Amino acid sequence: MPFGTVQVDTLTTDNRSLSVDNISAITGATFTGDVSTTEALSVERVKEKVRVITGTPPSQLDIDVKFSSVVFYTDDAGANSTVNIRGDANTTLDSLMDVGQSLTIAVVLTYGATAYYTSALQIDGLTNNRTVKYVGGAPAGAASVNSLCASTYTVIKTNSNTFTVLVSKSEFVS
Repeated sequence: MPFGTVQVDTLTTDNRSLSVDNISAITGATFTGDVSTTEALSVERVKEKVRVITGTPPSQLDIDVKFSSVVFYTDDAGANSTVNIRGDANTTLDSLMDVGQSLTIAVVLTYGATAYYTSALQIDGLTNNRTVKYVGGAPAGAASVNSLCASTYTVIKTNSNTFTVLVSKSEFVS
């Protein structure tokens, strides 16, 4: 980990992880991998990586959270879609999350003269491992024509390979 400045009271390691007590400041640091805390985390701002994808979206949208949890398809959708949330092609979401953790994913689709909708939701390619709850109680229908549709999925791991997903959808039209 390259560091700019770190001010701490105690620093210990077991060669797998680093334990730091009473951090007063970290500046110019880059972290790779997960960073966790057992206390509150206060930040001034968060910049989030958005995976911007050009070309007509495929009918199955594989959302690889190891790369980004926000995906923006800039070209018009050509069909209804299935959203499949996973770690990546070789990693399950289940293996990345502990029971009691949540992850929020946003998928932005562009619609032209024909409005489509998300017809199915999968976690790690499966539909029998999740319970889906929608804002308003039912899945949203087709989006408006000539719009951007942002769907947000909050995935909560409730047991091994078992998830509850909270889904909301917002449309943006100029």
